[in-house]
Amino acid sequence: MPTIETRNDRCAACNLCVLACSFHHEKAFGRRGASIDIVKNEREGEVEIVILDDPQTGRRACDGCVNEEAALCVTWCPVGALLAREN
Repeated sequence: MPTIETRNDRCAACNLCVLACSFHHEKAFGRRGASIDIVKNEREGEVEIVILDDPQTGRRACDGCVNEEAALCVTWCPVGALLAREN
């Protein structure tokens, strides 16, 4: 299972990774089904990509998109803010 690495400085906060992740888990598009969050600090102009390592209420931990050809968040990120590393 790959580990997803983040490059916060490249993130455009488009949320395509969040939607791809929720589709992997739920076969539907939505934020609540995703194992990834995009946190924006508007005042500082910073973005943080948060990958859930542990399950939270109603949300699964990242599984690296097991049973997919590649991690969907990485595949769909248009700016290369996510990388998949094999353990």
